[in-house]
Amino acid sequence: MLSFKEIKELIDEVIVPETWFFRNPMSFTAIQEFAQQRAKNCVKGRKLTVISIPCATGEEAYSIAMALDQVGLQPEDYHIDAFDVSARLLTKAKRGVYTRNSFRNKEEENIRDIYFDLVGGTYVLNDKIRNAVNFHQGNLLDKYFGINGYMYDIVFCRNLLIYFDRDTQ
Repeated sequence: MLSFKEIKELIDEVIVPETWFFRNPMSFTAIQEFAQQRAKNCVKGRKLTVISIPCATGEEAYSIAMALDQVGLQPEDYHIDAFDVSARLLTKAKRGVYTRNSFRNKEEENIRDIYFDLVGGTYVLNDKIRNAVNFHQGNLLDKYFGINGYMYDIVFCRNLLIYFDRDTQ
């Protein structure tokens, strides 16, 4: 039987952390449109709630925060939870430090200029966006997952199903 430490190491070995900022830009346009429409029709003071799972090193969750910022929402207007099973990836995500590889679309150059500082060859995300995302270690298949009480308006789960067998999918 594997120890807890061995299980964690195995998880880190089989995870595919392939991600970058604003991957499939139409997803973020849809989030912006939904957020704007919801802001018009929702009770004032009710936050937009978003979950990003799996979040890997944070690019997608931070892209959501940047997309919401671009349409005028402030961090107090929304709540973003980002989950991943890998503690190692979450540590990287919380740091908010990225390389050129996280920026693969030409359109992202202006995003990089607005939200990041170039420091010694890496791109450091600004505190406003970095602090707007709440990272958690968790497994969607855990019976206690999501016990935080949030009902999410937006569920962002790119590549989640690749980790499940057919019956679970």
